Amino acid sequence: MPDATGHHPAAAAVTLDTAGSTCAERIMYYEMYQQAGQWRWRLKAANHEILASGESYTTKANCEKVIKLLKDTTSTTPVREA
Repeated sequence: MPDATGHHPAAAAVTLDTAGSTCAERIMYYEMYQQAGQWRWRLKAANHEILASGESYTTKANCEKVIKLLKDTTSTTPVREA
C-alpha cells in the first residue's frame, strides 16, 4: 500500500533521483534498501513496478557507486544479443 507520498514503503528504503524531483514527477527511479544486512538497489517505473535489480553490497556507499555508474553509462551502453 503506498504511503502519503505515493511510495511503497520498504525496509530502510531510500529513493534516489537525479534532479531533485519527486518520484511521481519522474518516469523511473532507483530505490536502495537493506535486506539481511546488505544493501541492494532496484530500478522502478512510475507505477512502482520493479524493472531491474542488482546484487547485494556490503556498504551503502558501494551500492550508491553502482547506481551512479548505471546512470552515467546507460545512454551510451550498447545492447548485445547473446
